[in-house]
Amino acid sequence: MLWKPATGALLFAVSMAVGAQSTGISKTEITVGTIQDLSGPIAAYGKQSRNGLQMRADEINELGGVNGRKIKLVTEDHGYDPRRALLAAQKLTISQRRNLDRALSFQTVVTARAKSGLNPGVDSSLANAEVSNARIALTNAIEFQQEQANQLAQLMQVPAPDSNNYPLDSVFVSKIPNALSTPPAQSIDNHPLLKFFKERINVSDEQAKYLKTFNYPTFSLFGVFQDRGSGFGSTYGANPNAYTSDYLKGVSFGAANYVVGVGVTWNLTTPIRIHQQVAAQKWTSEGLKEEYGLVNQQLKAQLVLSETRIKNSLDNYREAPVQVKAASDAYLQKATLYKNGLATIVDVTTASFILNQAETQRDIAFNNVWQALLFKAASSGDFALFFNEF
Repeated sequence: MLWKPATGALLFAVSMAVGAQSTGISKTEITVGTIQDLSGPIAAYGKQSRNGLQMRADEINELGGVNGRKIKLVTEDHGYDPRRALLAAQKLTISQRRNLDRALSFQTVVTARAKSGLNPGVDSSLANAEVSNARIALTNAIEFQQEQANQLAQLMQVPAPDSNNYPLDSVFVSKIPNALSTPPAQSIDNHPLLKFFKERINVSDEQAKYLKTFNYPTFSLFGVFQDRGSGFGSTYGANPNAYTSDYLKGVSFGAANYVVGVGVTWNLTTPIRIHQQVAAQKWTSEGLKEEYGLVNQQLKAQLVLSETRIKNSLDNYREAPVQVKAASDAYLQKATLYKNGLATIVDVTTASFILNQAETQRDIAFNNVWQALLFKAASSGDFALFFNEF
């Protein structure tokens, strides 16, 4: 069997799992997990990766599995949502910590004013509720961050540490790529996915040609060779001494016969049966051609959409700091007005919510730009657009 990347990845994951004797291994089964994009911008690649891994798992299972254990492949869909990345999760956690700090600081002011009679006591209760809400949001963010850290650890085949201990590259949240306007270096006809589907069509066509060869008669060549040797001479009847005691002379060729022939076999019903098989294979080829055309159309549409995504993500990237600045100013203004008795607590909590939302949107704005570039690279098949940024 040829060594393929999917096979290597699956066997490596299985060998690591068996060696570690970790969760997911029973006496009869090994569970291997993979996280793929099944519904996002590179779903076509994600589905093919999943299918390739499943095919390799089936092949290994047919050969008896790994140490007698069958492989069970479990696939999860991450949808290529930037909020599901660990870097973005860490940034969101930081934003929720800031939100909690603001809520605690404001709670102190509200409590002091309520105790002094400058504001109604209900304001203190609302401030306490806001603090509890901020703590819940922070807890959820930390939990989500740890989930992403665990998934990354599984893919890297390493123990899952505290998510804050991962030394991640912060390029995705510190700058935007430079090749957003760079055109693809290759035609979409050279897209790896289209080449894959094209090869499937070629294989199906070759299978149809191969099936046609069964219409021909079957030829077989046979032959028989016979030899006779003796140590007695032809005059032995009259002369009893006409023989030899030499073994080699006795078994040497004295007379030989041979027969050579050619056999032909042809079943009269074979052309009818083969015709049906060839017709079925041709329909399979037609189906593969339709699938090729559909994928080609999808990739072209995605390439056009990628340019729109890049434009929109850049607009959001430029607008996000403006939104955060405005929301921050509004919160400070409302908080100051409240301290002077010129605003209600509802005004302050509303401004705090808007600021928290603005910070969250800012955190994922960088990832959205990178996602748009990756979407363009995946749609065009030119992944150098993305890789050359590093």
